[in-house]
Amino acid sequence: MSANRRFRKRAGVLVATMLFAGSLTAAAAALNPFSATTGIQVKASDSNAQAIGTGQAIAMGASNDVSVGEGLTQDIQFAPGYESWRDGTIAFQTSLGPGSPPAGQAFITSSALRWQVADSAACSWLTYYVTSQAAGNTAAAALAASQVNAAPNWPALTGYDRPTELGPAVAAVNAGDPSLVQALIDTGQVGNCTALGPFPPTGMSSADSRAKLAADSQLGQQEIATDRVAQRLGISAG
Repeated sequence: MSANRRFRKRAGVLVATMLFAGSLTAAAAALNPFSATTGIQVKASDSNAQAIGTGQAIAMGASNDVSVGEGLTQDIQFAPGYESWRDGTIAFQTSLGPGSPPAGQAFITSSALRWQVADSAACSWLTYYVTSQAAGNTAAAALAASQVNAAPNWPALTGYDRPTELGPAVAAVNAGDPSLVQALIDTGQVGNCTALGPFPPTGMSSADSRAKLAADSQLGQQEIATDRVAQRLGISAG
């Protein structure tokens, strides 16, 4: 799987399921220039709410997607030094890739966007845990561990019907095994978290991204295969 496909896979699912027909598309088309804020609410009782989430329908490809997303996700805490991941995640998840509908005709609900940002925040705490352990900063590692343990119950993650895939990583953190945590990240087994972060890094070519992901995935698989904690917890390379 290429780096672009690996990163775009989850976002692509959202784009495909966030399309609205009829009045919503017509309303968006009437906005010129359009705003991310549509004022249209998706309720839990709506027929497509289980698939696309609830809350406000946010127009993808709008010039103010990031600022609107920031306002919707300020309660979600990122690890120290990783706050920039908020804007990066919002920009990526509200962008339209090749084959997507025109800007203003595809939407993501606020609950789905909050889920994506919370997933990135969990990734930041896992990464912070690994780096803190490597640096011998036990206080920072303990803070990260507490956040990782709390993450599965964050409202932004529980408020959208989608699995978090955090279970093995939480278990690895509680077992005090940062090498296993990193291996789970490297093999792509922790939500949107990868060796390159939760969204494509800027300044790296697609070829370099693919090579980095492939190399780190191989190392991660080797670590999981030989890690005694992984064996005890029943964690496999997948």
